[in-house]
Amino acid sequence: MNGKTQDRILTRPPADGAPVTVTPFAASGTKSAVRVGWTLGAGVEYAINNHWSLLGEWRYTDFGHLGNFADPSSVGAIFALNRHLDQQQVQVGFSYRLFAEPEPAAPLIVKGPALAGNAASKPKSAPQPPFAPVWEGFYVGAHVGYGWGLNDGSITYATPGGLAGQSALNGNAIVVGGSNTNNGDAIGPIGGVHFGYNRQYDQWVVGLEGSVDPTVMNRNLAISVSNVAADPTGAQGIGATATGSIWSQIQGSLRARAGYAYDRMLFYGTAGVAFGEFASTFQLYGIDNTLAPFYAASEHSALRVGWTVGGGLEYAVSPRWSVRGEYRYTDFGHLGDVPAPTSIGAYYTADRHLDQQQVEVGVSYHFNGGATAPLETAAVGAGLPSIKGPLSAPAWTPVWSGFYAGVNVGGTFAVNATTHGVAADLFDDNNLAAAGGASASSASGRAQASYAHLIGGGQFGYNHQFEGKVVAGLEADIQGVPTSSDGINFTSSAVDPNGSATTMTTYGVFRHSLDYLGTVRGRLGLLATPSLLVYGGGGLAYGGVNFSTTYSSVDAAGFYGVGTGSSSYSNARLGWTGVGGVEWMFAARWSAKLEYAFYDLGTATTHTVVVGPNNATGATGYAYAASTSLRFNSNLVRAGLNYHFNLGDASPIVAKY
Repeated sequence: MNGKTQDRILTRPPADGAPVTVTPFAASGTKSAVRVGWTLGAGVEYAINNHWSLLGEWRYTDFGHLGNFADPSSVGAIFALNRHLDQQQVQVGFSYRLFAEPEPAAPLIVKGPALAGNAASKPKSAPQPPFAPVWEGFYVGAHVGYGWGLNDGSITYATPGGLAGQSALNGNAIVVGGSNTNNGDAIGPIGGVHFGYNRQYDQWVVGLEGSVDPTVMNRNLAISVSNVAADPTGAQGIGATATGSIWSQIQGSLRARAGYAYDRMLFYGTAGVAFGEFASTFQLYGIDNTLAPFYAASEHSALRVGWTVGGGLEYAVSPRWSVRGEYRYTDFGHLGDVPAPTSIGAYYTADRHLDQQQVEVGVSYHFNGGATAPLETAAVGAGLPSIKGPLSAPAWTPVWSGFYAGVNVGGTFAVNATTHGVAADLFDDNNLAAAGGASASSASGRAQASYAHLIGGGQFGYNHQFEGKVVAGLEADIQGVPTSSDGINFTSSAVDPNGSATTMTTYGVFRHSLDYLGTVRGRLGLLATPSLLVYGGGGLAYGGVNFSTTYSSVDAAGFYGVGTGSSSYSNARLGWTGVGGVEWMFAARWSAKLEYAFYDLGTATTHTVVVGPNNATGATGYAYAASTSLRFNSNLVRAGLNYHFNLGDASPIVAKY
């Protein structure tokens, strides 16, 4: 097992001639946890007989990272420890098959010239007919490839001594990881298994596919920012250093596929929802302007939901086997970090954008078994005289059972969407006025606004009509939300809590948008008439949300300068939805619907550090941290049109003579 430890030790030599004070310190921490990871390997198995086999196997296993911090009983010190738990193993073993067939009896050998040497008596094998690939049906397979992603972001920090700033976590910040020191890609192998189902319409193929993908993609970074104004020679080491790492161990996706089959090749595109487990560690440490050391750290892991899109080529090598190559781009949104409660003397917010690209090759096994090329034969009775006469037009009866697909358009709206802000003072300079406290008070509060937007997309589903008037089904949809960006403005003032004449006014601009919205729902309805369905239902909602916050704080007296800070949140979120509506089947294959839905994707939160100068000295005068949240829920009204793949219940066709 490898033990990869990230240790941070801070020391500061005393100034010349100053007395040395020795202060003992002690810090400890323990942690135990059940870890879930992934394993990959290979082996060989030898059948001794029908019941017993002997095997040898090698496996590599990765249980992720285990972090530890100093417990509250620590004295005068703090630490953060991170260990990577991976291992390799080689093992041999025996296996026993419980329900194996008994050992076969020895074959009976019959001697005789008529049977032994007569080649003419051996049947000739028929030539194998050419096969026409049939893509329809279930399949399962495996794939392997390589992934890379930028994972850029930023860090904003402030310390009690007035050391503050913002730095980009981009390619220039890389120390380990990426193809070189100027390339900040998070890289690593990725692969796993996939399973799915295809439906074929002539040469067009549509389907649904899921995948599970272990990976070892990771990236480490380090940045160093010195305070030249407070320490021009660098002798005192005043400044901040940030280090961290981010990695993913397991990912997956659920995607729709659509393609065109030509000969044995299938050209396809794919898009859908992606899932990924991500973890990160972050440390900020250094020497403050007051020559006091500071240290802040965090460890964070989360399951991220995002989106993925790509395309590929699949080739049928036999009736049951196919090989393929595929490219996909995936965006898992943003991952944020704030310090753990045990951190001392510093505060930061770090933001990372988790996107990646991957190229993979794979093999699939199709359970349908393919099909032979069709034989061309003359029609039976082709020479018989025709019986002429018009066919009676069929009368149709609405049949709701079966698959359907369609489009929809409508609007989403919310009344009094509310943001909630909570701020805390981080730093005030040595003046009597507590501008940081006043700014934090003015930045705490809520703001409201209403909005409405156009929304449109598509849906597909399956209904089952029970005997009588009850119809139950399952439906999934996805919609785009064009021009959905809205702003909520906030203004508030607060006086200095220490009683000085300083009054700080804070202006906030909070922007939010919804890139897409989708649901997967159960439906249950009752037929008011054979062609009119009244239904309700509910289920899972998902959407791509964006939320950004910008704060500006102003001193009315002008003693302090304008303090600014911004942060953003972007992620695919899961929630719930409830729906109700009516659907009218106006033709054998067509129906129209009108529907209302309410969805709730939960709350998004940003963490912002705001820093402002002292106009007299030019140094940092105040700093505060603000947490701002917005709940993404709304109403949705839409109309839709569905095409039903069943033909409806038609009366028999009667030929007239």
